[in-house]
Amino acid sequence: VRRRACKATAERLIARGLDSATPAALVANGTTAAQRVVRAPLAEIAARGAAAGIAAPAILFAGPAVALSGELEWFGGSAGAATAGESGLASLPLEASR
Repeated sequence: VRRRACKATAERLIARGLDSATPAALVANGTTAAQRVVRAPLAEIAARGAAAGIAAPAILFAGPAVALSGELEWFGGSAGAATAGESGLASLPLEASR
């Protein structure tokens, strides 16, 4: 994941009204054996993703459903990115965020 794209997406979401403390998650290689998830407040997600080495392909999720990820675990011990979308979660593929 290009940190710049993730940071720009998070900043746009905040500028459009999402609270900077909104739960966010970066999901890399979703639904594969290599799936990795990093969770942080929206304002910190780009830095935390970079620190964790999250790389493309990845999707940024932001919204209250991210906070439920521990309860929605369905795939290899990682948060349920696919089911969370049904709970009002905003998502945007980072490559499409430019």
